[in-house]
Amino acid sequence: MFIRGEGGGLSWEKGALMENAGNDVWVWTTDAALKGNVSFKFLLNDEGWCAGENMTAKAGETTTLYPAF
Repeated sequence: MFIRGEGGGLSWEKGALMENAGNDVWVWTTDAALKGNVSFKFLLNDEGWCAGENMTAKAGETTTLYPAF
């Protein structure tokens, strides 16, 4: 699973590989987002976008999401 976006060191051009932390659990962390929001979407193999609008998370918080593909 990959993540692309804006803020927190993300880019819309190239995805960042997420860590597989367990069965159907993927994690992305960064120290680059110290304030504001991070806008993002998940991708399978950095090619297939998840359904729906861009997602947003507040910097410094843990967010749990359930994307659909």
